Amino acid sequence: MRKTLLIVLSFLAAAVLLTGCQGGRTYQCEGAATDIRNAKAYDRAIENMMTYIEGEGATEPCARVMLFWAYAEKGDFTEAVRWRDEAVEMNPACQEEIDSLIIERRFFVKAQNMTIEAMNAGDYQNALDSAIFAQELDPNYYLPYYLAAEVYINLEIEALNAGNEELAAEYGELAAEEYHTAIQKLHGQWKDPDSYYQPVKDNDAMRVYYRGADVLALTEKYDMAEEAIDLALERFPDFFEIKMVKADILVRQENNEEAEALYEELIPLAEEKYENAEGNAKIIAGDDYVNLLDKVGVFYITRNNLDPADLQLAIEYLRTGFEIDPDNATLVDHLNLVLNQLNFTADDADWIRAVFEKWEEQHSE
Repeated sequence: MRKTLLIVLSFLAAAVLLTGCQGGRTYQCEGAATDIRNAKAYDRAIENMMTYIEGEGATEPCARVMLFWAYAEKGDFTEAVRWRDEAVEMNPACQEEIDSLIIERRFFVKAQNMTIEAMNAGDYQNALDSAIFAQELDPNYYLPYYLAAEVYINLEIEALNAGNEELAAEYGELAAEEYHTAIQKLHGQWKDPDSYYQPVKDNDAMRVYYRGADVLALTEKYDMAEEAIDLALERFPDFFEIKMVKADILVRQENNEEAEALYEELIPLAEEKYENAEGNAKIIAGDDYVNLLDKVGVFYITRNNLDPADLQLAIEYLRTGFEIDPDNATLVDHLNLVLNQLNFTADDADWIRAVFEKWEEQHSE
């Protein structure tokens, strides 16, 4: 009798373990599945499953799977993750059913799209939750990390606007980490000929490399920034913007000889691009060229602490920039500073008078 009782108890224990996930859903869970799949009645499914869990379904893992499914369909990924974790903790076999739902219902794509929608709406916490959920669903794809980085950048701007510099710095650090991961994933995908991911368009890839390297440099993570630059140049050897980031790093590190050499390489490239461009492309190329000329001017202003010989070099580049875009306020400020430092007056040349007049106009507004 005792042996028979043990066999019965063992059978019942096994039955409990097989309930849900591997052993099939209870009729209550099947009802929720019908509500979710056919009726799209996500709230009703959630309400029924919560009631079920409070009663006879307290130990039922399939109820947690249904809650994961319903919340994921609603786009509430924080709750979805919570119920997924609870289901898998109760019965690890549930992970297989959850993975099947993720693939079938394309939750990965949904999470990415919701990240973008929430970010565009200014709902950055929801955007971040969605991006992190997408990372968990497919940890090897670059895009959720890039999107998370973009969310952190927006949060950084919000914090700065609110005057909270400490919080802004934290968001900047988090953005840098996400960008670094995104670049690693992106480059690994490009290097892997057997990758099952769709190839990333060149413009999209260049945006990730550039944004990541720039933020890494701004947060003074120079080793990681230079790694990102090297990876970008391996894929795009003529990537002008990424070389600009390289020049910025060299200047910050006071590696003046290399910075000057790189500027000398970039200036004719930017000039040629500007001269050959047409329409809107010419406007963009002009902005890039003028910004480069301004950076070079500032480089010579600061390299030897307002050394007169360097200031003469600065004038050469800043004047060219002024002739292209006389409304560039930052460049006008720098050119005005140099001209005053070298004691030029408005009577010395018409173009100098134009600079002084433009500066007065900008600062009288």
